[in-house]
Amino acid sequence: MRQFLRIAVLAALVLTITTSALSQSAGFSVRGKATNLPKELFVAGSPLVHLQRTGADAPLYSVPLKADGTFEFTNVAPGAYWVAFAGLNPRALPYATTITISKSDIANLEVDLKNNPFPESAAQSVTPMFNMNSSKTLEGTVTSTLASVEPAHAPYRYFRMKVGEESWAVRMSASNRAIPTPENSPLHVGDHVRVTVHPDRDGNSRGLLIQPDRQNDPLSGVTVIARN
Repeated sequence: MRQFLRIAVLAALVLTITTSALSQSAGFSVRGKATNLPKELFVAGSPLVHLQRTGADAPLYSVPLKADGTFEFTNVAPGAYWVAFAGLNPRALPYATTITISKSDIANLEVDLKNNPFPESAAQSVTPMFNMNSSKTLEGTVTSTLASVEPAHAPYRYFRMKVGEESWAVRMSASNRAIPTPENSPLHVGDHVRVTVHPDRDGNSRGLLIQPDRQNDPLSGVTVIARN
C-alpha cells in the first residue's frame, strides 16, 4: 500500500512539473488595442499587427488587426519586441512602440496611432512607400493643418486635403530642415492649394510632396491658389 502511495505521489509530481514546463514553453499572450486608427491602414484590407523581436534573425509574430482595433497574440516567447502595424504586404515594418515580455501575459496593451496616414513613419527610407519615378498633381482644399510626427531619425510634417471626393494626405520630405510647426504654419484649413507629389505605390490616397527648394523654403512645392 505504501509503495502504491509513493508511486502515485511521484506520478502526480511528475505530472505537475511536466504541465508547468509545457505551460512555460507555450509562451505568453499579448492582448491590446490600437486607437486613433488611420483609414490608410485599411485600404488593402485587414491590416496586420506584428511583434518583431529585437536582434538579428529574431522571430516575427503576426496577427490580424480587428476592425475595432483589438488584437491578440498567443504563445509568444519572452523577450523585447517592437509592436508594428502594416498592410497585408508591408514593405517596411512601421514600429510603433516597444514592449518586454518576461514572466506574465500582457492583457491591456494600448497603442495610439494618432491617425497618422503614414504608419510606416519609422521606416528609414520613403522609397518603399512612394513611386519616386512618378508624379501626380493635386488641387483641392486643405482640411487639416500641419501635423507633426517625430521619429528619432527623421521628423516630418503632413497635412490633409480634399481633392474632388477623395481625402489625400501629403507628406513633407524628412530631409527638410525648416518645416514650420502647426502654430506658425502658413497653411490653414480652407486654403485652396495645388501640389505635386510622388504617389503611394499601393494606391493609397497619399503622396510625398515634391519640393524643388526644400532646404530654403519649408513650403516649397505648395502653391496657395486662394486663402480661406
